[in-house]
Amino acid sequence: MAPATLGIYFLHPLVQGVLQKLGFHGLRLPVALGVPILTILVFVLSSGLTIAMMRVPVLNWIAGARVGGRR
Repeated sequence: MAPATLGIYFLHPLVQGVLQKLGFHGLRLPVALGVPILTILVFVLSSGLTIAMMRVPVLNWIAGARVGGRR
C-alpha cells in the first residue's frame, strides 16, 4: 500500500468532490455514522483508482510508483 500513498493523497479531494456532487456527504446520516462511512468510501475509491492508474503505463507517473513492473 505504501507505493500508492502519493496517488491516494492527490486523488482523494477529487473523489470527495465527485461524491459530494452526487449527493453523498456525511450530513445525510448521523455524524457518528456518516463521517466514518464517507471516509472509508473515499479511501476505497481513491485506492482503487490509484492502483488502476499505477498499472497503466501512461498514467503511472501521476500515481508516483509502479506495480508489477521494472523501473
